[in-house]
Amino acid sequence: MVAHVSGGRERVDTAVTVLTPLGSGRYPFTQEYVSAPDETAIARVATVSTATLVLSFLVAAASAGLTAAANVLDRRRVYGLLRLSGTPLEVLDRARIRETVIPLAVLAGGTTTTGVYGAYQLNKAVGTTIDTSGAVQLVICLVVGALAVFAAIAGSRPLLRKVTGGPVQTAD
Repeated sequence: MVAHVSGGRERVDTAVTVLTPLGSGRYPFTQEYVSAPDETAIARVATVSTATLVLSFLVAAASAGLTAAANVLDRRRVYGLLRLSGTPLEVLDRARIRETVIPLAVLAGGTTTTGVYGAYQLNKAVGTTIDTSGAVQLVICLVVGALAVFAAIAGSRPLLRKVTGGPVQTAD
C-alpha cells in the first residue's frame, strides 16, 4: 500500500503512527528512508571530491612556489645580467610569474573543465538535478586555490630581489 501524505513532517509522522498497526508486522516507511543510502553515498563522494580538490590546490601551490624559487636560482646569472643592463625588477618579476602561471592555468583550467563536464554527464545519466551549492563551492575552492598559488609564486619575489641586487659573479 502506498499512502501520499501532504503537509509537513508532523503529518508524515502521524500517518506512520496510524499505518503501523495496519501493516501486520511490516512497518511503514517514507521515501526518505528508502533514499537514505543513496544520499549518504552521494554526500560521501562530495566530501571526498572536495577534499581531493583542496589537496590538489595545496600540492599545486607548493609546486608553483618551489618551481618559481628554483627558476630564480637557476637563472640568477641571467637575471643579474639583465638587471645590470637596466631591466627593471618589475619586468623580470612579471616574466617570472607568467612563465609559472600560464602553464599552471592551462592545466588547472583543462582539468576543472573536464571534471565539471564529467559531473554534468554523470548527473544527467543518473537523472539527478544539478545542485547550485556545489557550483558555488567549486568556485570558492577555485578562487581560494588560485590565491594560494599566486601567494606561493609571490613568495619567491624577495629571492629575485636578493639574487639581482649585487654584482653578478661569473664562473670565468
